[in-house]
Amino acid sequence: MDQQVIGLRERKKRQTREAIQTAAFRLFAENGFTGTTVDDIAAAADVSARTFFTHFASKHEVVLGLFSEKVEALRRRLQEYPADADPLEMVRDVLRSLSASFDSTRRLSLFTGLVESEPALRARVLEQLDVIEHVLAEAVGERLGTDPDTDLHTRLIASAATTTVHIAVSVWHRSGERNDLAALVEQTYDLTTAGLQGRPSR
Repeated sequence: MDQQVIGLRERKKRQTREAIQTAAFRLFAENGFTGTTVDDIAAAADVSARTFFTHFASKHEVVLGLFSEKVEALRRRLQEYPADADPLEMVRDVLRSLSASFDSTRRLSLFTGLVESEPALRARVLEQLDVIEHVLAEAVGERLGTDPDTDLHTRLIASAATTTVHIAVSVWHRSGERNDLAALVEQTYDLTTAGLQGRPSR
């Protein structure tokens, strides 16, 4: 098939997915998560319910899509670093990129509020944080020559990153979003990794 046709299809899929997400978050803000149905979202996005389910398995997945997209971006970003990159600085740079990628702080605010108020969503986000931690541990382990599952130093660096994201976004949201999120992420990372500088003795 012609690559231009494939590219056009992919753009249309992304546009439809984005339209569904935009409509969903607007309705969640207006009517609450529980008060919004899949049919409501489909109508607001001007698509059929069938089209909705082509892109998302449920309205929970619409919210979590914001998170899962970041996971895939993280995988791609980590592949760009050289084998001798300093793990702590690599992770710091990844977190900077992640902070900058939140092009809509309004949507991030709604996402955070929904996650904190919906136990089912919160549980799913914790699962996603575990996935991110594993992805980071693998990348750190490759640079240190360590086992990403059993090496304490490797796991702690990866855990520091997920802890940073979780705490920084939560504090940012609960403080009324007055602080700069990127600066807060950096500050949180510095505090979290204060004892992880250098390689441990073996």
